[in-house]
Amino acid sequence: MRTLVHDPFGPSPSECACVDLGEPAESSDVFTLHAPLVESTRHLVDERLLSRVKPGAILINCGRGGLLDPDATLAALESGRLSGVGLDVFDPEPALHRSLFDHPDVVLTSHLMGVTRRAMTLTFVDAGRGVADVLAAARRPRSPTPTGATERPRHDHLTHELALALASELALEQDRRRAHLLGRVRSPRLGPPVDARTGAERDA
Repeated sequence: MRTLVHDPFGPSPSECACVDLGEPAESSDVFTLHAPLVESTRHLVDERLLSRVKPGAILINCGRGGLLDPDATLAALESGRLSGVGLDVFDPEPALHRSLFDHPDVVLTSHLMGVTRRAMTLTFVDAGRGVADVLAAARRPRSPTPTGATERPRHDHLTHELALALASELALEQDRRRAHLLGRVRSPRLGPPVDARTGAERDA
């Protein structure tokens, strides 16, 4: 598989960088968006860019809803320029109904492309470590830090372990709730549960 990248905010890896967005649009079978929404990226994918898209391409937006023009996207679908559209983000959110949503070749998901078990476990781990840092700092006496020096946080080992245990339990509880909502159907996309302490996969 060949990957092409255009980053409107900075340099991309030289082996896959493109000078503008039109280059990957013209060459890609699957064209995905992952940029933030600022004034310069609003309707980044408009009628003009869609006219350059490789015929039959699939467009996926996992960045922000305002990156694409929904009316121009619907027209590209109806003309056959696009063969499918996947939208994980909307403008605004919660989404207001648009004609684009009713097209049979459009798939809608509720802003959850980053919600894998590993990603959510690591989010809880990061939050747990933040709690551990705050508690450890509160428990040690303050001392002046020399000018220009950076004080390294010292983790209380027990507090740190408790924070990670909490993160692991929160991740498990989220798994239980998700299983309930999905009718206890295992979703292969989510991947197996992950242990917060070791990062290793574990049985569901």
